[in-house]
This record gives sequence, structure tokens and C-alpha cells, in this order.
Amino acid sequence: MFRAAYAWVAVFAFMAGLPLAGLWAAGVSLGPYLEFPPRTQHVGHAPFSWPAFAGLAMAILAVALPFLVRIARTPAPTPTP
Repeated sequence: MFRAAYAWVAVFAFMAGLPLAGLWAAGVSLGPYLEFPPRTQHVGHAPFSWPAFAGLAMAILAVALPFLVRIARTPAPTPTP
């Protein structure tokens, strides 16, 4: 019982501690990451990219199309009397 609790505590400690340790090791100030409540800032997003959309759509189709063709070619089950 307590071993599982210790394991969960260790997991949460690593999830919170390792990113902060990485920032500290890189020499970055931890203050902006620990402020509460966190303040969001406006970020300018990149414009829509049709070539990126087409490339991702083709990659998704290349993966999904064999499965869709296999499903379409499978005959429907016939009811047994």
C-alpha cells in the first residue's frame, strides 16, 4: 500500500522537479515559471500554410487509405437462417 503511494509521490516529484532542474542547470531564472497566477501573453501565430496542410493530409491518407480500402472491400456478413 505504502510502496504504491511512495511510487506516486516519486512520479509527481520527478514530473515537477526535473523540468525545473533543467531550467536551473541551463542558467534560466525560475521566477517566471513559478509565478502565480500565471499570466498569459499575446503570441503572434504563424499564418495558415497550404503546403503544410497538403503534406499532412497526404501523410494521413497514406496511413489510413490501406485500412479504408480493406474495410470497403470486406463483404457484408450474410444473416444465417
